[in-house]
Amino acid sequence: MPASPSVKATTPTLATLLIGFLLVLCSTQPPAHAAYATSGAIGTMHKSLGGNSGKLGPAVGPQRCTLIQKSCYQSFKHGSIHWTKATGAHATLGAIRTAWKKAGWERGPLGYPTSNEYRSGSEARQKFQNGMIVWTAKSGAKVTLTKAP
Repeated sequence: MPASPSVKATTPTLATLLIGFLLVLCSTQPPAHAAYATSGAIGTMHKSLGGNSGKLGPAVGPQRCTLIQKSCYQSFKHGSIHWTKATGAHATLGAIRTAWKKAGWERGPLGYPTSNEYRSGSEARQKFQNGMIVWTAKSGAKVTLTKAP
């Protein structure tokens, strides 16, 4: 039995609405609070710095263990945390992180961080395996090597 004229007219309209709904559903961005999981020493460090609402913010990628010395890192909205068996997990962010990046990250002369950033008077400092980075509002971030890599 052939379809009635009303069914013939309704079917394309319903199909169009369904396709439109699926396109909207599939193209919707995940909520801003969605983040990658953190675990182990990196997760512990992230939590100690305030977690997703802390200074690093939420993770923007998974934990990766692909660095030299069988080390791991995870990127966050405002920085990263690097972990090695020898140094533990330490966060880098802001101008100090940028200076470490310019110096070659962990493959550069500084090596891995051995402390988190800390304040000393008007300076922000962070220690690395082979030196430190000191930041002041007046001079910016300066790398100082204390020993040869």
